[in-house]
Amino acid sequence: MMKFALKNLKESNREYVYRTLKENIINFSYVPGDMISEPEICSLFNMSRTPIREAFIKLSEDNLVNIYPQKGTFISKISTSRLDEAMFMRESLEKSVFKVAQEKLTPEDIIELKKLVKFQEGILEFGSDIKEFFYLDNQFHATIFNKCGFSSIWNSIENISQDYNRFRFLDTISKINATKVIEQHSQIIEALETKNEKLFNQIISEHLRNICPQLELFKEKFPNYFE
Repeated sequence: MMKFALKNLKESNREYVYRTLKENIINFSYVPGDMISEPEICSLFNMSRTPIREAFIKLSEDNLVNIYPQKGTFISKISTSRLDEAMFMRESLEKSVFKVAQEKLTPEDIIELKKLVKFQEGILEFGSDIKEFFYLDNQFHATIFNKCGFSSIWNSIENISQDYNRFRFLDTISKINATKVIEQHSQIIEALETKNEKLFNQIISEHLRNICPQLELFKEKFPNYFE
């Protein structure tokens, strides 16, 4: 079932539809292989076809939908090659950000990162919506990039990470790595506080590849989700 985000004041209709549909694809409200139609989405959003069509084109550029003329638009399947590419890009860039982070992150920034970890701990402890755990994970990494003045770089990472994020979402709702993610976030903070680049690089590599052992398991469990 479609879950509607709140529309930001500065968002155009196209941007709002695109963001909402992307979130629903990432969190499997729409699963790989599902067909979505312009008339249906127009009706759901009560909008004309122009912003809907533009949003579909943007989702196609993100490899989240496949548009087949005369046939329809379908949610794309997860590509393991795109997943590997995203992991490589993230690992390279997240390691590179360390030298800037150790100079630019303030004690207040470190406190902000620790609060995000506490929120994640609370979700596991009190059985809150595990989906929020996923978004807090992204927010943790985005905060480091944003505080370093690299918000555009983080946006580029996100743009290439759609399949990686979908696979991570499956991992998150399975809770297989949830406790490990919290421990690793704490270790990342420790490495930033102590300016320990070796520890930072080690944990980043382990953290970004937590999902790898689950690949074959999820491909077997959800065969229709993967190319």
